[in-house]
Amino acid sequence: MKLCHLHHHHRICSFYSLICFAVSALINDPTLTIQRADKGGGIVVMNSNTYVEKIKGMLHDETFYKKLVFNPTESYKKQIDQVLQIGLDRKWINEQELKYLKNEYPRIPVLYTLPKIHKSLEDPPMRPIVSGNGSLTETLSKFLDSLIQPIVKKLDVWMHKNFTVKMMTAEYHYNI
Repeated sequence: MKLCHLHHHHRICSFYSLICFAVSALINDPTLTIQRADKGGGIVVMNSNTYVEKIKGMLHDETFYKKLVFNPTESYKKQIDQVLQIGLDRKWINEQELKYLKNEYPRIPVLYTLPKIHKSLEDPPMRPIVSGNGSLTETLSKFLDSLIQPIVKKLDVWMHKNFTVKMMTAEYHYNI
């Protein structure tokens, strides 16, 4: 009985080792990109050149993207810092909130895409995702969201997902 158990255990360990080796080979292959699927929890392994070309194709669509001639982060940071200082001076925020909201060393947001394999397995369209972790506006966005959410939850209005904040605030002008 014990011998059978050991033999079975050895087969499981060998199979597990084989899987680990195969996964490691895929992860370390520079010609492959491994991404999670947009929906369904699947994993997609695709040619890295195809992945890069799809992203480049998206970025060249001037309907949605514009190539910048310079990095505007420092300029935006100065504007945000000025508004935050006004908020502190007018006691809209306190020192602790100011410290939280100011990002002294912002990261540039990162664009990546998730393949929509539920649309096509052969040539899936891609869902663009911008990861703003550590970005200039990350903490400010969270702070504003915490202020706006209680108000939005009280509204008896359903907003279509394409309805933008810009449209909602177009009629309001704030003098700071």
